[in-house]
Amino acid sequence: MENQTNAVTPTAPELTLEKKQQILKKKVKKNYSFASQAVMYQYLFMNVVQVIVLVVLMIITGVSAGISGNIDVAEITNSATNSSVIAVAISGVLADLGVILLMLKITKIGSPREWIAKPQISPLYIVLGSLAILGTSYLNVTVMGFLGKFFGDTMDQLNSTLTFDISNPLTFIPLAIYVCLIGPVLEEILCRGVVLNLCSQVSNVFGIFMSAMLFGMMHMNIVQGINAFIMGLVLAYVASKAKSIVPAIIMHIFNNTMAVVLDVVISLVPEGKADVISMVITIAFIAIGIPSLIILLIKNGKIKYEDRVPAKAVVRPGLLEELNLSKSEVTGKSFFTCVSFYLLVALFIINCIFIALLPNLM
Repeated sequence: MENQTNAVTPTAPELTLEKKQQILKKKVKKNYSFASQAVMYQYLFMNVVQVIVLVVLMIITGVSAGISGNIDVAEITNSATNSSVIAVAISGVLADLGVILLMLKITKIGSPREWIAKPQISPLYIVLGSLAILGTSYLNVTVMGFLGKFFGDTMDQLNSTLTFDISNPLTFIPLAIYVCLIGPVLEEILCRGVVLNLCSQVSNVFGIFMSAMLFGMMHMNIVQGINAFIMGLVLAYVASKAKSIVPAIIMHIFNNTMAVVLDVVISLVPEGKADVISMVITIAFIAIGIPSLIILLIKNGKIKYEDRVPAKAVVRPGLLEELNLSKSEVTGKSFFTCVSFYLLVALFIINCIFIALLPNLM
């Protein structure tokens, strides 16, 4: 009878505590880096596409004018203005969509189908959140108005580029559709879906704060950035409590639509009455919005571990204790060592300086 030997399968060596710590830190930091990259790519991609679309539209305009033999400088100038507005809308959609698809592919953070789930909060809180965003937005505009000597040029530049001209349907309709509907949907998928989840790997509160900061920086100027940061805090808070980005989408659409509607209404009012109506609207929204924010926070309470939009890559409860890691080691200390974050900060600062100096260069 032949001797039989029992084959022993070699087992992988047990990872040391230090190695496990390194693996977790590296994984979390990688996701933080992706969050900053998503915002940076969105801005860069949007500007590149905007230039390409604008050039194509201008070439079409020039060729059409050449063929017809009717070259009117005023008409070409007006066409350039129309083309720039259309380019903004097209580039915004393509940039958001492109970055969303890219981040979903490389991060495996989750699926928009999971994020667009039935909200786990009352519709009342969506209303309160919408009013809170309007109130804080108008409060921010008021404060910036008082600080006009610091932000005057920036605000004038933004007002000149963000005004909706209803007398020109060719620009008003596509820009309004983008600002009031398509833009908010795509931005919420990107910022409260992808970015919020990437930043909430360890702490929901940290994720809400950092995703709001990145959302503010995505607007690439001080005035809109501060407003977007505050808005981002409310949107991320409600999305986390609802375990769905649907309330954030509704709130974002409501906020942008109200801004467009009020901009159009005020533009139709005689110049002498516009300032008075604008002041009344501002006071009313602040008076309603700030109490709405307070009620929203009191009724929903603090953010807990289970308050999060569904994601696949989340550090489970107790893991940090098992690995003898403090929360700060895998939140702030990891996030603020990401090179991509500082590249985004540099891009933000450069763009803010450019906007401030632009009036003097023209």
